Amino acid sequence: MKWLNKHLNWSYIFAFVVALIILVVVGFMASNVTGYLIFLALNLLVGGWVISRKGHSLWYLVLVGLVFIAFPFVVLFLKNRGDITHQAYLQREKELKEYQEQKVK
Repeated sequence: MKWLNKHLNWSYIFAFVVALIILVVVGFMASNVTGYLIFLALNLLVGGWVISRKGHSLWYLVLVGLVFIAFPFVVLFLKNRGDITHQAYLQREKELKEYQEQKVK
């Protein structure tokens, strides 16, 4: 316990890795929602402990919660730009290369 109190950042990283492993294992065995909730709860608990040991306000946990809650919605609400085909990709790369060559001259 002394090491955990002395190395707070490493304690959080260790807990984060354990939470990711739990997320993957529970996600495959039970459901993704259960794993996600365990991951979020473990992150908030350990994050709260680390933040309190560092002497900061626990309101910083709101940021952690917002990031994990808002991220899936941000991804879902992003508008698709359309499916780019390989031919269109090659054409765009060719145009970009020509532009760079003109810029050098």
